[in-house]
Amino acid sequence: ALDQKNLHVLYQPLLDVKTGKITAVEALVRWDDKEIGVVSPDELIPIAEETGLINNIGSFMLERACEQAVAWKNAGHEMKVSINSSVREFRDKNMAKSILETLERTGCPANLLQIEITEKFALEAEAETGIIKQMRILENEGILFALDDFGTGYGSFRYMQLLPISTVKIDQTFTRALKSEKTQQLVNGMVQLGKSMNLTVVAEGVETEEQQELLKKFGCDVVQGYFISKPVTSNEITSLI
Repeated sequence: ALDQKNLHVLYQPLLDVKTGKITAVEALVRWDDKEIGVVSPDELIPIAEETGLINNIGSFMLERACEQAVAWKNAGHEMKVSINSSVREFRDKNMAKSILETLERTGCPANLLQIEITEKFALEAEAETGIIKQMRILENEGILFALDDFGTGYGSFRYMQLLPISTVKIDQTFTRALKSEKTQQLVNGMVQLGKSMNLTVVAEGVETEEQQELLKKFGCDVVQGYFISKPVTSNEITSLI
């Protein structure tokens, strides 16, 4: 797919609930294959991790995200672009250097790039000083880090002290279950925890107005999901902002 240039990028918007404006997008990789059709990230990423091709996909996504952020900036839109990163990529001692070189090459300001990591990544990074060091280098340059799928991994709040995380993303499994009073209490607690640590709180998987209003009531800063928009092309994002 990399060789034949069958990979492409879609962007899912993130909506600021206070202003009602799209302030950021998450870049998501798609693989279109003539024989097997569209391969989703859920299938693609684990295979890429196993085969070691995750670094190549990561480089491809970073390049595209930076180019797109610059294109939007030149058109007058300061749009933060978020990419997903794996712990395997950060085990490469040159990862931070490589990211900064890509920013420089594409002319992308560091504050327009956000890197999303999972709780699994965070737990492994906690034990590896080399990874923390690289994350700190990037943070010092102005790159932000978001903790994705918050609440689904092994609960350890230690990494929230050690790692330069500025955003937590509440997983869609909680958003989908918001009809339950117990889940509402849990999500409210997660939002308040994030706020108490001066973190931006994002809720994923928002599919109804009712969910969005409830999350807004809890104090959630940003929402993402099909209610706002499915992942779409960069041109479609431009028409939404």
